[in-house]
Amino acid sequence: MSAYGQSPWAIPMHTHQANPHVHVLVRAESDLGVRLNPRKADLHQWRMEFAAELRQRGIAAAASHQAARGVAKNYLNIWQVKAQGEGRLRNQRPSHKDSQVARDARADALRAWSGVAGTLAQSDKGQDRDLAGQVLEFVNSMPVQRERAILAQRGTAPRERGLER
Repeated sequence: MSAYGQSPWAIPMHTHQANPHVHVLVRAESDLGVRLNPRKADLHQWRMEFAAELRQRGIAAAASHQAARGVAKNYLNIWQVKAQGEGRLRNQRPSHKDSQVARDARADALRAWSGVAGTLAQSDKGQDRDLAGQVLEFVNSMPVQRERAILAQRGTAPRERGLER
């Protein structure tokens, strides 16, 4: 039992949004008191392994990068949320990831999705061709694609590597 009177595996599901999800907390210290220092790649690997374990138990789960989902959102750190709530946050972080690394990752993801759709569209199987259409619908509905369309209407569309027109 945890300090909250629940099993450490009783992870509440958030169902208040269109995408039900859970948050998993990882203790940043070993049983011997050694501090863990995970990097982004480590955290993503843990998320992928956790999703794989859930799938083995019959629970639909995925772990993907924001770029693969067409998302480019910056999230505040917990201390920033608290400071903001108390009126102490001095420097506001941009809400949109706009670094060259982030733009390149989004461009790479869009090229990958386009490749998947293209390969499926060339299949002899009708199911594959239907799936190609669904992939294209997914890509066109991505948040970054909607933002690009809005910016293009304004004449200020960002140019991302490999996506120039």
